[in-house]
Amino acid sequence: MFRRLSMMGIVVAGLAAAPVIPAAAAAGPQGKIAPAGQADISLSGVSCADPAHCLAVGQRTAATDPGSDVAQAWNGRSWRMVSVPSPGVLAGLGGVACTAPAACIAVGGYATAAGPARALAMSWDGSDWAVLPVPGPDNSEFRAISCGAPRSCVAVGDFLGTGRRTTLAEAWNGTRWRVLSAANTHSADSVLDAVWCGGPSSCLGVGTTRSPADITLTLAERWNGTRWTIDATASPGNELNVLSGVSCAPAPGARTRAAICVAGGYYLNRGQAFAAPLADKWTGARWVPLKPRDPGRGGSLLSVSCASPSGCMSVGGQFSSSGGPLAEAWNGTAWRVVPTANLGSRGNLVAISCPRPSRCMAAGEEFTGSGPARPLAEQWDGVRWRVTAAR
Repeated sequence: MFRRLSMMGIVVAGLAAAPVIPAAAAAGPQGKIAPAGQADISLSGVSCADPAHCLAVGQRTAATDPGSDVAQAWNGRSWRMVSVPSPGVLAGLGGVACTAPAACIAVGGYATAAGPARALAMSWDGSDWAVLPVPGPDNSEFRAISCGAPRSCVAVGDFLGTGRRTTLAEAWNGTRWRVLSAANTHSADSVLDAVWCGGPSSCLGVGTTRSPADITLTLAERWNGTRWTIDATASPGNELNVLSGVSCAPAPGARTRAAICVAGGYYLNRGQAFAAPLADKWTGARWVPLKPRDPGRGGSLLSVSCASPSGCMSVGGQFSSSGGPLAEAWNGTAWRVVPTANLGSRGNLVAISCPRPSRCMAAGEEFTGSGPARPLAEQWDGVRWRVTAAR
């Protein structure tokens, strides 16, 4: 229902024969990958203020306890579960942004037995949570958040109105949220899945929209502090095209101006069994298609983090014989596939945060046999990925 479920709903609908999460299979030798030793959990967002301070968020997936908020904190050595309030009978966190080790805002959605679903936002000070009332419309959810400064954040997602999904964007000024009227795509179905902000007047949002021919197309919008503008993006697939992650590296010496922005996703043509990775670069004037590597039998890029103009890392899932998560590095010129740590298992890395070019934390989920999802976290040290598990 919320970010993970909504995003996967798009994927499953477009890839009936080959969803981003491959069919469950036996775990490989790297099976112990739960960040805090918990099962029935999917992680959908992660943010690192620095390499020793990360917060990952998601939701429980167990049939006996579905859709309750989950958060885990990383201290540079191990993960610990962080108790999170769930304001409704069904809730989930989809994204998080941390501007300092003890200053994070997590977003998602919740529903109550008596009312419709609503967008959810909560702040975390390192020990306690505080719910931040969201004025947005009913039947809404946030999927991602980015903070250009401690008191300047934008959260994006969608809401259901007049029979169609419409993009949703709201800004946080440290005191309250206000709705930002996103550009109207005049589509039957439009969603913002990811956002990056360099400051109050500099944001990029990406997601999907629907064509009159019922093709899912990529969507990119820019916020200049006053209004959103839709930018032209490539949609190479004749059935499904998705941009699910975006990140920018600030220009040297600049606080809000970006030197490079990269968006990642995937596309599918009719009759193809597997989706292929998709990536675009924002030049400051237009989006230019990049050519990420296809790992062999298709894959998807679900999240991107750029720590420098020549250093971006993107993660997702793949459909090769070993399956499992996919990671690709962009050096400003070309992509290369970087083997993840848990080869042989099935799952995805859904979110990534790189506080430094050689330090990234990625989070997602793993499936073993016919059992429930388990949280997955891997850390990049500039040379290799390694699983981060509780001691």
